[in-house]
Amino acid sequence: NTTGSENSAFGVYALLGNTTGGRNSAFGNQAMASNTTGSYNSAFGYYALNSNQTGNFNSAFGYYSGIDITTGFNNVTLGYNAGDNITTGDNNVFIGAGSKGLAATTGSIGIGFSASVTGNNQLVIGGTDANGLIREGYFGSGVTNTSPANFTLNATGGSGSNVAGASLILAGGRSTGSGNGGNLLFAVSPAGTSG
Repeated sequence: NTTGSENSAFGVYALLGNTTGGRNSAFGNQAMASNTTGSYNSAFGYYALNSNQTGNFNSAFGYYSGIDITTGFNNVTLGYNAGDNITTGDNNVFIGAGSKGLAATTGSIGIGFSASVTGNNQLVIGGTDANGLIREGYFGSGVTNTSPANFTLNATGGSGSNVAGASLILAGGRSTGSGNGGNLLFAVSPAGTSG
């Protein structure tokens, strides 16, 4: 540390390379060890934000969480190796062990074990294998409730005068090669049954 101020470092080599970065909190062996000028970051866990050099406003919680971020801003990673592969991407949220994106992924959210974001401004829930697979989702009042509430899914509305709202597009899964795309199915439960 040369002129960095208001930093907190607990653990072997935590904030080791810091020069002018300020207001960082690094807790864990080698947490933020490569940081030089990055500021306003929080790293909790072994090697959390270890590669960060100049990125600001990142929060990483967990073993190897946010380990690859070097210059990215405003990222949140929660879980073992969460936010894997992100280096320069900004404004992302990754929750779940092994959740990941591409190096420059920006404005995306990955939730679940091994959730894999493949582009910018993308929401991915669930991972790519049986351990992270999500088969059902419930919105509103949980899986069951004695007084279930209605749930409305909306696209973004317009703001201001005479601004049209966005379209809501539902699509089946994308195919590869000559395979067919996935179907869009709607189903209701018969009265007196569940599921």
